[in-house]
Amino acid sequence: MKRIKRDTLLFLTACVHPKGMAQTVLQDGDVRLRQYLDAISFYLDKYSYKILVVENTEVDLSPYFQKEIEQGRLECMTFDGNSFDRSLGKGYGEGLIINYAFSHSQFIKECKFLIKVSGRHQVLNLGSIMKASEWFLNKKEDLVVCEINSVNNFARSDCYIASKSFYERYLNEGLLHCNDSKNIWFEHVLYNSIVQSRKDGFQFLYIPFALDQRGDSGTSGESIAKTRMRRKLHFFANMLYYKVRRGRI
Repeated sequence: MKRIKRDTLLFLTACVHPKGMAQTVLQDGDVRLRQYLDAISFYLDKYSYKILVVENTEVDLSPYFQKEIEQGRLECMTFDGNSFDRSLGKGYGEGLIINYAFSHSQFIKECKFLIKVSGRHQVLNLGSIMKASEWFLNKKEDLVVCEINSVNNFARSDCYIASKSFYERYLNEGLLHCNDSKNIWFEHVLYNSIVQSRKDGFQFLYIPFALDQRGDSGTSGESIAKTRMRRKLHFFANMLYYKVRRGRI
């Protein structure tokens, strides 16, 4: 699956000014802006993927990265996408970002796979996750790599890998139904999209390693704790379990 690395886009979602969004302790726009800039610089330095950043409070990040944009490494976009009913929740806002990107990004038009990550977080072991995923995935191009919890109908959304076809056929439309007031979170929509895609023949791989992340949680404001080896091994065991089940969820 070497083509996954060639044809993959790293997609960072961003919201500099949450404007009182529920379940978002970190509201300081200056702090959030600095964290986004640090994360973008980290990914540019550490990985070779093309990178797309979409921000939803009309904060233009492109002046900070003119060289990388001119070189074709980075695409930065911003729009007014954070003025919706707050009862819908931040998952709905994230869905608007993703849908905006699919409607306007040149990079997305050119890619086959996307690694979606939360824009302020730095995933230190993304290279290992990709290498292991390439090893255990077969040649089928319709795929999803994600941490899931089938008991709670939940899929972790801060970092997952999926083919562009997964967004176009399932996730993009589903995200318009996110509604925190009805307990329909982004993570529930992502999980249901994965389940439906599996029924239609998409390949599913449980993400092979737990994320090693650096940054602060936007929900709690606390620093993300270092991932312990026991948790990493637990993820690898889960990946093998789903492989034995041939991706059945």
